[in-house]
Amino acid sequence: MATTELYFHSLDRIDPFARMPEHVCRSLGIEADWRRVPEGSLLIDGQSEAAHGVFALADGEVEMFRHVDGCEMPLCTMEAEACFGEFAALQGRPSRTSVRTLTPCLIGEVEADRFLSLLYTHPEAAMPLLGRAVALVRSFDEDLLRLRAREDRLDALFRRALAQTL
Repeated sequence: MATTELYFHSLDRIDPFARMPEHVCRSLGIEADWRRVPEGSLLIDGQSEAAHGVFALADGEVEMFRHVDGCEMPLCTMEAEACFGEFAALQGRPSRTSVRTLTPCLIGEVEADRFLSLLYTHPEAAMPLLGRAVALVRSFDEDLLRLRAREDRLDALFRRALAQTL
């Protein structure tokens, strides 16, 4: 099997690429900057202003995290056949989320402008992105509600404790 075939098949299983016509997916697989990356490599530094493309994770596992008050706050891990960096591309600005490899990885990077032009010409490929964005908003909303409920309980406990000391 030719090297480009391996990459094409890898992209063909990764949303949103999988929803693009086969010839577009194949072309994109050939255009992507493919590289093997060792474990522990920083793919995206969320603290920098460096631009990056959209990544197709064909093999391996990565972790996503943010720096908050000097500490790394883990967000999630992603395994092979995943895509990341697409939200930064859609926003036209660098990501605030850092991404580091947990295992050796095979990564394909597609230029952000090329990715966006493909979404304009193949809007069906944007549907998985919209679905993920909605899922994230719902998850954040649920997290916020849980935090508010905890805050209310802590506030009530504090008020009770304060009333007992007066």
